[in-house]
Amino acid sequence: MNSKSKNELLVLIVLLALLSISVYSQFSSNEQSNNISSRSKSSSRGTVAVNEVLNVDSLSNEVPQFSGVKRNIFQFGAGAGSAESQTPMIRIPEAEPEVDERPSVPTVHYLGFYYEKESGLKLAALSNSGRIYVGRVGQILSGKYEVMQIADDHVILKVLNEEAKTIRVPLGKAPASFIDWKKEQEE
Repeated sequence: MNSKSKNELLVLIVLLALLSISVYSQFSSNEQSNNISSRSKSSSRGTVAVNEVLNVDSLSNEVPQFSGVKRNIFQFGAGAGSAESQTPMIRIPEAEPEVDERPSVPTVHYLGFYYEKESGLKLAALSNSGRIYVGRVGQILSGKYEVMQIADDHVILKVLNEEAKTIRVPLGKAPASFIDWKKEQEE
């Protein structure tokens, strides 16, 4: 045998020895954990093992007192600290509720238009609060809106209330806006 094969054989023997030691230590630690778990099972049933020693010394020890504490940060209420350590309460003036000067625009959506087969009238489809209304120019829908004009991309409605404002409702879910109907008629 040459020296290279002797060295390889020596390394192999050392590795086998380390492997056997590892397996033995693993086996013995499993045996110890099994013994401990069987003891704890028997002690939970009410019987205490003879070799088991309970450590109860820490139960008779007193809790050490802290000497540098000026106040208890966990104490809430009137006795939370000395008068000099309390910060004065600052009152923040309540903001006055903003009053919207503009009247609210109704939530009407223009769904589209179509032509009636027999008469060829152009009809607009609108939705308001989950209901769908269909009407022609001059017709009153839901007792709230009068259809003034129907276009491809918008519809003009007159809101029938005490203000009698005119709104322009674009196609889709874009918000409606108030307009000056008389000014648009002149243009």
